[in-house]
Amino acid sequence: MEDVTGVWDVDLLGEMNLKLTGDDIIRGSYQNGDHQGYIQGNFSAENETLPVMTDGIWFEEPSFQPPYSLGVIEITFLNDTELEGVFSYSDGTWGPFTGKKTSGTLTEETEEKLMNMPEANWTINMDEEKNYLVSNSLENNPIMDPAEDVSEV
Repeated sequence: MEDVTGVWDVDLLGEMNLKLTGDDIIRGSYQNGDHQGYIQGNFSAENETLPVMTDGIWFEEPSFQPPYSLGVIEITFLNDTELEGVFSYSDGTWGPFTGKKTSGTLTEETEEKLMNMPEANWTINMDEEKNYLVSNSLENNPIMDPAEDVSEV
């Protein structure tokens, strides 16, 4: 697999747009209800098993900040048309997702949006209301170390 750029239909959020840039960075966008969301991470096709996006973060409106509008994400590309991944909130709760590629091209508008993504906001607002779909425990989280200080994700 050389390029993951395209539109992916993801069971968790619906349409997710991904773009692999020349510096092996994956940038992505998705819509979560009324909230615009973004993804960014490092792409490696030289993995021992399958191509992956590691060291990824997701962040979305309204605040682009932890604990429930920013977290970590990993994606494994199973082949040219299928992916599976894991996302985590910064409080440690996490959930899996899967997806299928529906198109290998992005609109010019989407490409521009991805290249001009907003910055993630790393300040923490612990009063933000929890409104998430999964509640898998931190102890079972496959991408966060339970001993990790989640306030510095």
